[in-house]
Amino acid sequence: MERLAKNKLLILLVGILLLANIIMLSFWLFKPKSQNHNSSGNKNSKGMVSGFLKKELNFNDDQLKRFDTLRSAHFERIKPFYRELNNSKEVLFSRAYVTSDSSAIDSLANEIGKRQAEIDKNFLNHFRQIRELCTEEQKPAFDSLFPGLVKKMIHRKR
Repeated sequence: MERLAKNKLLILLVGILLLANIIMLSFWLFKPKSQNHNSSGNKNSKGMVSGFLKKELNFNDDQLKRFDTLRSAHFERIKPFYRELNNSKEVLFSRAYVTSDSSAIDSLANEIGKRQAEIDKNFLNHFRQIRELCTEEQKPAFDSLFPGLVKKMIHRKR
């Protein structure tokens, strides 16, 4: 009799766990898109950055419009750099395991470094352009927030 009671308890626990898993899965699958955190969130990050600029630096509507224009132009400008960077990495990794020629691998790695440097220079120029949008009163706040923004940008990709 005691064994039957233990089996009923185990069946009940398995049923509760199964029900909890189904509920959690349904919440995960059917939550609104605005709550999804995907890695390609350029549209979401656009709103986050604009909100940040408005809240932390008190950007006005004109500054936000000019920021959106700068941002769009910046991403259009760096798209080819990212494509080239990704292509170079694909070539490097496809050749790395079939060749023992370290000079060829070093050459490809140097090309990747040059492309990454171009991307970083473009980002630095972009931040300078955003700073130019700031009024004289906003510039000290931007300058104090800039190191933190860079840190977040660097560590976000990991």
